[in-house]
Amino acid sequence: MKHALVAALAVFLATAASAQNTVRCESTNNKYHECRTTGWDAGRVVIAHQMSDNTCVEGKTWGTRNGMVWVSGGCRADFALASSSSTWNGRSGSTITCESINNIRHTCNADVTGGVTLARRLSADACVRGRTWDVRSDGRGIWVDKGCRAEFTIGDTGSRWQHSAARTVMCESKNNGRTRCSADTSYGVQLAHQLSQNGCNMGRDWGWDQNGIWVDHGCRAEFSVGGYHNGMRGNGNNNGSMASSSGQQTLVCESRDGRRNYCRANTGWGVTLLRRTSDAACERGQSWGYDENGVWVSNGCRGEFLLDANR
Repeated sequence: MKHALVAALAVFLATAASAQNTVRCESTNNKYHECRTTGWDAGRVVIAHQMSDNTCVEGKTWGTRNGMVWVSGGCRADFALASSSSTWNGRSGSTITCESINNIRHTCNADVTGGVTLARRLSADACVRGRTWDVRSDGRGIWVDKGCRAEFTIGDTGSRWQHSAARTVMCESKNNGRTRCSADTSYGVQLAHQLSQNGCNMGRDWGWDQNGIWVDHGCRAEFSVGGYHNGMRGNGNNNGSMASSSGQQTLVCESRDGRRNYCRANTGWGVTLLRRTSDAACERGQSWGYDENGVWVSNGCRGEFLLDANR
């Protein structure tokens, strides 16, 4: 009997400890509500999982004070300490699931000012940034299309890790002409293995942009797209400004008077729009994009871009 009581007590304590890892707080009918966070004396509080369609924006529709989490404006979410098990592979931040049902375009409200990463694809259909998913042009969420279903990690890019599964794309220049191969280049491109006798020199015989990889002059090679990496540094540029904080490299690129501007940077490990600083929209593929040499902006877009230059 004594051993049974000890075992039951251990289960109860373990359950209680687990329950304290997250706190669910809900704004019903858009009203202000407070939820106590017992035992959370230190550490940063983050969203572990957003459940509401209404956006949960820290400082606007949720926050912390006096040992509690508060929500308003219809925000409903599970909250956790950044050091708890709610972090995903070393990166703290909220996770949101967005689904394109029956191949129909769908949008999901989210605070994307801290960046967005595809954490885990749930669909058989491809999820390619800029083609079947991306950040909304108004900066207020994520859109998915053509059957893409996935979990996205948003916010807290300071400890950012890429979560796209590394894969290999073979691209071949036929008859020494230029050939394009579709690929999600959001997380960077690296030459993995040259297959041709003709040279494959980056910028001359091969390169990439937001739409995929290109090869020319008989270059035939396997390219590594995506993967896990961190650490950031970048090359200088002529028309943009670089900043570095805690090892994080960012680039500010601005379209003045609506004109196209090109900012040289090392984009070899991917580019993400970190935050828009212009009134004009910054929509990937339309008012901003990138290639192997840098980032371009147009139509008045001014933004801060996160560079994962790790080479």
